[in-house]
Amino acid sequence: MARARKTEQPRQRHPDPLAPLVRVFETTDRGWWSTSINFRRADRLVVVEGVRWTVHFNVHGVRMGGRRARKVELTSAITLWPVRLSKQQDARLAKSGWYRDYRGQLRQRGYRGDWQDTPHGKAGFFSKKLRDVRAVRAETDDIDQRA
Repeated sequence: MARARKTEQPRQRHPDPLAPLVRVFETTDRGWWSTSINFRRADRLVVVEGVRWTVHFNVHGVRMGGRRARKVELTSAITLWPVRLSKQQDARLAKSGWYRDYRGQLRQRGYRGDWQDTPHGKAGFFSKKLRDVRAVRAETDDIDQRA
């Protein structure tokens, strides 16, 4: 299997510009409620056999039901987009087993999904259901260690 090489991106700490919006609604009862939330980690660029891939990490929370519903569906998602992928590069990665092996590694970690053809070339879409907030913390900690 071809090894992925990570390229480092500097970490920058900035105040979250959406935090004040959350505070507007967290203590109000004017008929507003949250329906979903999405958090995204800084993208990573990896290089596999000369192909550069952008890796996106997201955690989604969606309220299941109306305003008083307490059930929230939590999902972690990993998406891989090629920066540029020629037909020859795609064929070489397929022949080497990289697509299959990467999908298998994610399956071992509980992710489901697959590679799909897009107008930009093959892209990977994988997601994993998380049972609670503790599972979100564990998954994001694991992603931080691996990214």
